Amino acid sequence: MSSGIEISLADVGALVSDPLTYQRDEWEPLFARLRHEDPVHWVKESRFGSHWAVTRFNDIKEIETKFDLFSSDWRVGGVTPYDLPPESVMKSLIMMDPPEQAEHREIVKSLGLSQGIAPFEDLIRTKTRAVIEELPRGEKFDWVDRVSIEITSTMLAGMMGYPFEGRRELVHWSDVVTCFIDDPDAPVSSEEQRTAEILKFAGRMTELWEESAEQPAETNLLSILAHSKLMEGMPPRTRLDTLVTFLIGGNDTTRNTISGGLWALWEHPNEFAKLRNNPSLLSSFVQETVRWQTASMCMRRNVTSDCEFKGQRMHKGDKIILWWISGNRDDDAIERAGEFIVDRKKPGRHLAFGHGVHRCLGAKLAEMELRIFWEEMLGSGLRFEVLGKPEYGYSATLRSIRHLPVVIAN
Repeated sequence: MSSGIEISLADVGALVSDPLTYQRDEWEPLFARLRHEDPVHWVKESRFGSHWAVTRFNDIKEIETKFDLFSSDWRVGGVTPYDLPPESVMKSLIMMDPPEQAEHREIVKSLGLSQGIAPFEDLIRTKTRAVIEELPRGEKFDWVDRVSIEITSTMLAGMMGYPFEGRRELVHWSDVVTCFIDDPDAPVSSEEQRTAEILKFAGRMTELWEESAEQPAETNLLSILAHSKLMEGMPPRTRLDTLVTFLIGGNDTTRNTISGGLWALWEHPNEFAKLRNNPSLLSSFVQETVRWQTASMCMRRNVTSDCEFKGQRMHKGDKIILWWISGNRDDDAIERAGEFIVDRKKPGRHLAFGHGVHRCLGAKLAEMELRIFWEEMLGSGLRFEVLGKPEYGYSATLRSIRHLPVVIAN
């Protein structure tokens, strides 16, 4: 985006669905303009096709609560911003509305996700300490690879009951599902390759599922699901889509928020000093990093009948993109939203986990993982230096960080 050149609102609407906007870290002024000039903006042409771009905090929350009018259901388009062929649309929890959603939410609740899975706390802490202790001293390394990916893949494997030595396979498959095919660095280069990789994931998870079903119940995701009466009779495709949802949810948010949190602290040394001097701010800091990074940037809804919303006439079948990342920078709803503040008065006021019936059921788990990581990182006394800006990923749905060069003092 060229500086000093005024662009039309139509171009702004298209740019916020362009992966390059986020790879170049040029998104903030675009959303500020949409919030101020046209917060419910009709985008005629974009990477996501024609749609309504909703960018203000309170407007997003209102749409999230009206699930009967603004649907997530897979039958009317689901939640993926770009359109998919019918056979590729997942039929998991996030692609359902009440009352159908209720039964599937019970499956997730039976895992204890909404309470944070307390039995995993010791595992998370032990693995986190091991990762931190193995970090090189006095030499440059990639924080994303050595810390963010290693932490999340280790946690994900442990909680899913996946073999530890294959933990990075889970990261690979998550990247396969979420990548933009035209990204030169994407793990697959066609939808056919994506499908083939997802089938590999399905085959491996089916093997582990069947093994778990034959063994005594354990405290891991696959075992709990395999022994759950709620899963009996679930079609294989729905089972796969449920596992893919857990895979993505357990990888992307924590991984990118750990990286984004480090960069935020480095960019805001006064806030970092506050945190070091007052560890009781840790919970507030975790919420602020979740808001600041907003790893999952947007979500789709679909208009089920003609209606008017905020003065705009919407029609049945219209697509809506809820830009959580914009809502989390809305000064009208969040005081000093454009600033990173570790002792924010209302740290939980954000949209990074969604809102209403579709609020992420794994939010407590993600918060616990982040809290434990930073407790251990700050408690280690290690002093690090960030050697360059983050390299952001090519995506208009995930605010991902691919590389972040760091050195830890000897």
